[in-house]
Amino acid sequence: MNILITTASEISSEKLILFLSKNKKYNIKCTELSTFKESCNKDLDVVFNNLDDSKNINPLIDKSDILIHFAKSKISTDSNSLNIYLRNTYNLLFSAIQKGIKKIIFISDLDIFNYYPDNYIINENWHPKPSTKILDLSSHLSEFIVKEYARSFPV
Repeated sequence: MNILITTASEISSEKLILFLSKNKKYNIKCTELSTFKESCNKDLDVVFNNLDDSKNINPLIDKSDILIHFAKSKISTDSNSLNIYLRNTYNLLFSAIQKGIKKIIFISDLDIFNYYPDNYIINENWHPKPSTKILDLSSHLSEFIVKEYARSFPV
């Protein structure tokens, strides 16, 4: 089974990559934005790509059965970075649908629930209360993109 995992510099993504790599039935391909090249584990085989158009994305997605896309937990704090990250998520999903990937897993960030008291138990039915920080908005708005794709193209 061929799996493409994004955001390879994230600790949770890295742990998943290392765990799945132990199982020989998985062929893992991972990618990261070029700006995060220095923060990636040097032991991982990572393709650095800006995901800015399908010419860059399609070779990554070719022969992939599953896409696992992680929300970024560290991006620049300017609105241009937010726009780029959201556009990359959109482009990645668009290419995945076009290439016929049947399973897409999006792993977001629980920080968008930080305004609830700590003793609350959060599940998929809760509505996030993100702050206006770029990072929170990035996770929150990425979830909207993924939900709209899921409604339009059930995979």
